[in-house]
Amino acid sequence: MRFTLNEIISGLWLGSRPDISAFPVLRRRKITAILTVETNPLSLCFGYYKTMFIKAKDDWTQDLLDSLNRAFNFIDQNISKGILVHCRAGISRSATIVIAYLMCKLRISYQDALNKVKQRRWVNPNPHFIKQLVVLEVAEFDTALACRLRDNKVLQKDFSSGHRVQHYSQAPKAEVDIPKITIATPLGLFEVFRMPLGLRGAAQTFQRISDETLHGLDLFCPYR
Repeated sequence: MRFTLNEIISGLWLGSRPDISAFPVLRRRKITAILTVETNPLSLCFGYYKTMFIKAKDDWTQDLLDSLNRAFNFIDQNISKGILVHCRAGISRSATIVIAYLMCKLRISYQDALNKVKQRRWVNPNPHFIKQLVVLEVAEFDTALACRLRDNKVLQKDFSSGHRVQHYSQAPKAEVDIPKITIATPLGLFEVFRMPLGLRGAAQTFQRISDETLHGLDLFCPYR
C-alpha cells in the first residue's frame, strides 16, 4: 500500500502505515513523532522518531475510549514539532483518534470534527467507532465520563452481522417501572431507561446526534 498522509490541522498529520520508503516524506513534512493505532507496532528502523503504539483492531469488538487520554497527551506533547497518527490505511482507527482529538480540543460536535477531517482526507470510521464518538459527544467531551457511560452499560452493545447494529439498555430489576425512552437510529434501537449519570436531555441529544451523523452511513470495510 502506498504511503499517504494529510495535514488535518497545523502539526497534526493523518495517514497510512509508513515504511522505509516514507522517510523522505516524513523529513520533508518535518514530522518527529508517530502514533500507531494498529495491531502491530512499527519496525525498529523508526527508532529515530518518538513513537507510541496503541494496539487496536478495526472490528466490532474494539474499544478506543480507554486509549483516548494516552493518545491526546502524546499528540499534545508533539504537535508543535509535527506528529503523524496512522493505522493501516489512515481511514478508520487512526481517523477515529484524530476526530476525537478535534472534538475534545475544539469542543465541536462529532459531525463538525468529521467534516473538518474530510476537508483534508477521506475517512470512514467503522460504525462501532462512530458510536463511541457519539457517546463522547453526549458526555460533553469528557473522556472519563464517556468511559463510565460505557462501563455502566447505559447503552448496551449487541452487534449483529454485516453493517447493521442493534443497541439495548436493560434496566435492573429495581428499576423496571422507570419509564423508558426508545430511540430509533439507522443502526438500530437505543433504549434509555434513565438520564445517564445525571446528564440532562441525554436521550434527546443522542437522537439529534444520530439523526445528523448516521444517515447514509457507508458500509463497513475491514482492514483499514
